[in-house]
Amino acid sequence: MDAAGIDGTTGLDRGADEAGRRPGGRDRARIWWAVLRLDGWQTWYAVPGRTGRAMRQELAANLRDAAGSAGGVAAAVHRLGGLRELAREAAFDDGRPGWERGAMAAVVAFTLVLLVQLLLSFVYVDGLLSAGGGQGVLLGNEVSAREDADSLTVATGLGGWALLVVPVVFVLVARPWRLLRRAPAG
Repeated sequence: MDAAGIDGTTGLDRGADEAGRRPGGRDRARIWWAVLRLDGWQTWYAVPGRTGRAMRQELAANLRDAAGSAGGVAAAVHRLGGLRELAREAAFDDGRPGWERGAMAAVVAFTLVLLVQLLLSFVYVDGLLSAGGGQGVLLGNEVSAREDADSLTVATGLGGWALLVVPVVFVLVARPWRLLRRAPAG
């Protein structure tokens, strides 16, 4: 008999065959990934903690139950539609700044700036080394590269506009000016 089981699936493909059985490895991974994505969108939309926990627990329970049905967890996640929409529907605007959302966006922006700076530095250093070494300015940052017989020296910096991106993104996404709104006269 080959690696496939009686029903034609491998052990990795099998979900819960009957209601009440534990989901298989792939289904557990799909459930974990769906709950993680929902948690991320809940953080983005500032869904209150108690509401968010209840939603994540309900999603996990429903997906575990779906593991035994036709199509399994993958079909159940597909039928759900966008997890982003679930989180958006649970969110409410209390008029306060979104500090957590701003911090998350600032970290992502900083990471992207570092990645772009790193990739551009590789290309720039390669050009400097092809020209026999030297130094120059890349996006406002000084870069130098020198190759000797037995060593390679590369120096680059990060500063200026690249570090300005972080607070700008934080302020734009967190919207701290919402603190300046006056409460309606009652």
